[in-house]
Parts: sequence; structure tokens; C-alpha cells
Amino acid sequence: MKKIFDFIIGICIWAALGYGVYYYFNHSDPESRIFTQDDFEAPLSTYKTTDKADREGLVTALRLANNGSAEDQEHFINCMGDFAENKLQTLSISKVFGWCVLESKNNRERFTGHFNELDTLDEPRHAVSACEAIIEAGLLAPASAMHPSGGQDYIDHGKGKYTIVTYVDAQNAFGAMIRNNYRCVVQYTGPDAPWHPSAWKALEVHYID
Repeated sequence: MKKIFDFIIGICIWAALGYGVYYYFNHSDPESRIFTQDDFEAPLSTYKTTDKADREGLVTALRLANNGSAEDQEHFINCMGDFAENKLQTLSISKVFGWCVLESKNNRERFTGHFNELDTLDEPRHAVSACEAIIEAGLLAPASAMHPSGGQDYIDHGKGKYTIVTYVDAQNAFGAMIRNNYRCVVQYTGPDAPWHPSAWKALEVHYID
């Protein structure tokens, strides 16, 4: 009986060791990746197609190599996300990052004002949600509001600005459900993520007859 018990204990120990090895190799911190000069000199198009975690790790490596401030990390990410969408894709990543470094030193307003178009998180959908929240705030019976589940028309003006054209069904003063067509222009201002209504500013709201 003792041999069987010892055998079972041994299996459990080996299973635990095996799981530990598996966990170590499959849950390592993505930021621990070592970036090389080849990564720095890759074309900007490569930066665009790299996953978000690796892009952030690459920006960190470039920032450290250029003695950039840790407090500017998010600004560097935004700068690269802006340039990656709007600059020549054959330029090297290090060259483009160099422009961000120059801005961080010589033009802080421009440097801190970059909009990260590369990492926008399904912004049109969040712009719609922001407009819906803005409209509901002005309704007599906001709890009765019914918005369309999809198909809203929108115009992407770039830099986080959207025009949304849609409608809301809501109760009027007599309790009747009335359809209200509207046009809403919103601007993503941050610093919260796009899914937070507080991250959006209403520029225009017009009801359409």
C-alpha cells in the first residue's frame, strides 16, 4: 500500500513540475523580448503589422536607447501611432522614432498632441455610443430611449473626430414613443479609453426634421 501511495505522490510531483515548466514558457512577460538593431531598422510598415504589445515594447527599447523620459512613454507611443499611419512606409522605424525624439525636445506641444490612429479601438462604434449618451441626457424620458442596434451612418474626419447620423425612439411628454433623427459630431479627447463616454466631447448636436 505504501508503494502505491509513494507512486501516486511521485506522479503528482512530476505533474506539478511539468505544469511549472509549461507555465513559465507560455506565460512569460511579452515585454521581456529583446529587440535588436534589425528591429529598429525595419520599415515602418513592419511596425504597423506588429501586435500592440510588441509595438509598446519596441517603443520602450527605442526610448531607452535615446535616453527618453519614462514619463513620455505614452506620448512616444502616440507619436509613433500617428506617424505609422501617415508617413512613408519604407522609412525605418528608428528614423521615424528620431522625429518623435526631436519633437519631445524642441516642440512639446506638437509632441504631446499626437493622436494614435494606429491603436484606435473600434472608434466609430464608441463614437456612436458617446452620441447616444449625449442625446439621452437631453431626453424627457431617457430610460425609454431605444437606439438602433447597428447600421448608423458615420463620417470619419480623422484625428478622432466623427459625425454620426442616426435616430432614437423615446417617450415624449405624453408618454408616446416618438422617433427623433439627429446628427451628432464628437471628438475623442482622452485621456480615458474610447469606450468611456467622458473621453468624448460633443462638438455639434442637431435634430433633423
